[in-house]
Amino acid sequence: MANVAALLSQVQALDVQTTDDARQAVFLLELANNCIRLIIGQTNLDEATRATLLAQSATIDMRIETARREAAHLF
Repeated sequence: MANVAALLSQVQALDVQTTDDARQAVFLLELANNCIRLIIGQTNLDEATRATLLAQSATIDMRIETARREAAHLF
């Protein structure tokens, strides 16, 4: 989970101004989300932890869509 948090921190630190910046942000968000989904699928989690991770995954999905919409003018 520390690695996922590090990926999300990298995205927050980005100053998206170019298409490459936008692509990097979306890539990092997708990578973090895939990591969360793998953790959910590959480990035995209690329901509270599972629900928290699923909520975080949904939030990341929304951020990916927002990043794509906001960056549309860059593409």
